[in-house]
Amino acid sequence: MAKLTRYTSFEALKSDIQPAKLNQADSAKAHAEFEEFVKLLQRELAAKKSAKPSDER
Repeated sequence: MAKLTRYTSFEALKSDIQPAKLNQADSAKAHAEFEEFVKLLQRELAAKKSAKPSDER
């Protein structure tokens, strides 16, 4: 099987992780998108919880 990575182990991969460097505007945008996604998930979960068992397939 062909080698697909330069890392010899998972530990080597973990030790080479570099933190992402975002400027303040990109960081704020990413945070806003994450918050929007969390709100969407909360609405979906609430809708599933309130759905009647007969509504599910």
